[in-house]
Amino acid sequence: MTAVNDNIVEGAEHLSLRFARLPAGVSPGSVVAAALNLLDDDVARIGIVESVVSVEEPGQADFTVEISAEIAAMLTVDWSTANGTAMAPEDYAASSSGSIVFPANSVANTRRTFSVAVIDDRFAAATENFGVSLGAVTSSLEARLIVDHTPA
Repeated sequence: MTAVNDNIVEGAEHLSLRFARLPAGVSPGSVVAAALNLLDDDVARIGIVESVVSVEEPGQADFTVEISAEIAAMLTVDWSTANGTAMAPEDYAASSSGSIVFPANSVANTRRTFSVAVIDDRFAAATENFGVSLGAVTSSLEARLIVDHTPA
């Protein structure tokens, strides 16, 4: 039996083998069944696509999160903002955090988008910025996922 590398991020797979008929003269000894565990070696990376997003006040900053490989199980990844020279709630929405869901069987390069509301503070100011980063991942595949925590 040959294992096939399917490039799908999934958990371990289990297979039971049972010898039903053996050729004449062949004895299985005391072994008539065996278990086979296939361990997955595939890994998916999750990251924010944009390194910089520019938006006029008022408006919304859209950020795209992408997975690098097909996944067999659903995963949820948290995101949050952090003050830079732009401050919540004066410059962008104060409750700027949330989660993105990638459904089971999402293919490589599947993208999901989240938005942060940018507020018109009515003050003339130089370009302001805030950070966005990815956080906790919830999935049965956690050991097979690498999250790029580099803030956008």
